[in-house]
Amino acid sequence: MRRRIIGAAVTAAMLLSAFAISPVAAAQAPVGLGTAGAYAVLAGSTATNTGPTVVNGDLGVSPGSAVVGFPPGLVNGTINAGDAAAAQAQSDLTIAYNDAAGRACDVDLTGQDLGGLTLTAGAYCFSSSAQLTGTVTLDAQGDPNAVFIFQVGTTLTTASASSVSLINGAQACRAYWQIGSSATLGTATSFIGNILALQSITLTTGVTVDGRALARNGAVTMDTNVITRATCVPPETTECTSTLTGGTYEAISVPDGETCTLLGVTVEGDVTVGDDSKLVTKAGTEVGGDVTGVGAQAVQLYNTNVAGDVDLSGTTGQIIIGPNTCSVDPTVGGSIRLHDNFGSIAVCQVSVGERLVLRRNQGSIGLFANIVAENLIVSDNTGPAIRIRGNTVSGYVLVNRNTLTELLAIRGNDVAGDLRCFGNTPSPMHSRNTVGGLRLGQCSDPE
Repeated sequence: MRRRIIGAAVTAAMLLSAFAISPVAAAQAPVGLGTAGAYAVLAGSTATNTGPTVVNGDLGVSPGSAVVGFPPGLVNGTINAGDAAAAQAQSDLTIAYNDAAGRACDVDLTGQDLGGLTLTAGAYCFSSSAQLTGTVTLDAQGDPNAVFIFQVGTTLTTASASSVSLINGAQACRAYWQIGSSATLGTATSFIGNILALQSITLTTGVTVDGRALARNGAVTMDTNVITRATCVPPETTECTSTLTGGTYEAISVPDGETCTLLGVTVEGDVTVGDDSKLVTKAGTEVGGDVTGVGAQAVQLYNTNVAGDVDLSGTTGQIIIGPNTCSVDPTVGGSIRLHDNFGSIAVCQVSVGERLVLRRNQGSIGLFANIVAENLIVSDNTGPAIRIRGNTVSGYVLVNRNTLTELLAIRGNDVAGDLRCFGNTPSPMHSRNTVGGLRLGQCSDPE
């Protein structure tokens, strides 16, 4: 298990029940629930109810199929029992559970009762069981994107009339309780957050849940409860039609046909580029979410860090990520996916946290001096030329079915996995590449 205690001073302070605990750590990303996010209740074996329970959201069971006590219980959503939809939700729940369990622990609360604590955003862990007696307060400190993750080694138990409280913009949708075995909420508990339990969840009489009760293998047992699927308040989106200099924005959209320039701007969420519009970012702009666009005129991300993905398709003009001079090293925390674009593409000296993928583009492509944490895939592109030079790739490189009028050059790359080249016209010119795996297809010839 991952365990890290933030300093002796914090450990001592945790002994004070009303102490506000603030982890000294990078902000946690939300836990993606996939299709499980549609469910207020999801069980592995059976969902059983006594009394007039109300479920606001879908209710599902898989691999079991038993749903008992509805009616008198009411489901304001869809019941999926033992079907493909419930099975997919359980598969997505497993991914989410493992994600939450795998986060680095910021503060170890083993042996501490949660009651009376005020906690800021971060990951809190218990090596065995966790207990809530009274009220625990989650303080977002004005950040509606604040994420709270609780990693409980075995059981979570709440005393009667206990509660979870939210202050300063905290949202129920961003609180996650990963439970190593089972959760039992005592009578009249007012609970907030998404419960992701390996085994069962028991909601005793009068419990309310603003979040989700999601059990992987066991039952969800209800008794006169109200369970409401939590949804996040969408960030306030600013429409950009000129130049924004400095400042912090929740999210930015570029309306169709407009041009937006961001200079030294911090965007906490996503940037969306509209049809036939142009986005230019410079001067150390920071994007906390994704940059996406379909049918844009041009997207030029100069000296810009993107925490999420860059996903662009149908762009008619230039796509540039990283400056022409390759003089700085911006980062993209997720993947770069560029597909079905028409203009030239340059990705230069960017640290890519996941994959770099280019498919079905029609202009010239230049990939220079990038660091790619996973795989580099260049496939089914047409146009004058593709140049892949000086990149460091931790996975494999696949250059596949590209049809060009001038050249395909793969030179000076450091590839930890295979270098795979198949079905390209013309055949790739490849030299000075360091390959840790196999050289395959058109790149199998000696350099």
